[in-house]
Amino acid sequence: MVLSVVFIEITGDSYADFTRRLTRQLEVATILGLSRVSDESALSRAWRNRFDDAVHEYIHAAAHFVIKEIHDRDIPASKIRPKAEIVDDSEGDGDSVEDESFSQVHPPKL
Repeated sequence: MVLSVVFIEITGDSYADFTRRLTRQLEVATILGLSRVSDESALSRAWRNRFDDAVHEYIHAAAHFVIKEIHDRDIPASKIRPKAEIVDDSEGDGDSVEDESFSQVHPPKL
């Protein structure tokens, strides 16, 4: 479920869009380790009720790091949110705490 909401944050999909994507692209569900496609209300409930503030912060940091890297390295990925949506104007390139933490810490295995 965590990987699903990271994916949603990276793409900017709504819960409904994400659910439709999984039903059309079963390989995405397989990559995310999902044995079945959750409906949008289950995703919404998980975000609100199963994940605490620390998990919310982790998901945002992980997704925003990926978005920045994709744009900074000009990796062709058409379904990624624009970098401008997630970058604060006062943030310098490479100076963010998120960038530093991801270069030194490996995310937990899910």
